Amino acid sequence: PKRTEELLTVTVDVENLAGHKLPSGLPSRRCWLHVVVTDENNNTIFESGKPTGDGRIEGNAADQDPSTWEPHYDFINSQDQVQIYEPIMLTYEGGVTYTLLRAFSYAKDNRLLPAGFDKVSASGDIAVYGDAAADASFAGGSDQITYAIKVAGAIEMLNITVELLYQTLSYPFVTDLATTDTELVERFVNDLYVPADNVPVVLGRAQTSVN
Repeated sequence: PKRTEELLTVTVDVENLAGHKLPSGLPSRRCWLHVVVTDENNNTIFESGKPTGDGRIEGNAADQDPSTWEPHYDFINSQDQVQIYEPIMLTYEGGVTYTLLRAFSYAKDNRLLPAGFDKVSASGDIAVYGDAAADASFAGGSDQITYAIKVAGAIEMLNITVELLYQTLSYPFVTDLATTDTELVERFVNDLYVPADNVPVVLGRAQTSVN
């Protein structure tokens, strides 16, 4: 990290040690970066990707409106911007869907790539889609994101915490599922999903400080 009186710049490097895209499997899964900057009195100066406790991610466009999605970022300078590694599917007509049988193409697929993956030569069924395709720092095995955070007036030492979080069932996926009016869906949503604590899994965590 680098700090001036006005600005804190943090470069985050994410490495995928799995031998497949992360997350893999069903498109209900997503990973994201939770970045928190606090001062020495533990006051929060900046927070991107905060889990809300009900399955949503604060600042994520899709959790507010399932017809939209959060883009891939190379540079973040606002708390309502979140780096989320996920597939976003489109229907034949071009609308967002979370139902596999309605999926035709991708609006976004920036899941972390395994080492050795060449996104330029990859075939369409496993390709990178959306802004990540043109992001030179998003490559096989890794991604790099720069955070530019206003810190004017912050007290002395700044503490930076970065977590890579994982969720098996994304909030928009469950929202879409809940539109299906069946007994099994109702039991799953009301008896299993809603009462759950919905705390995401921490896949990786790093901390540092800067004066």
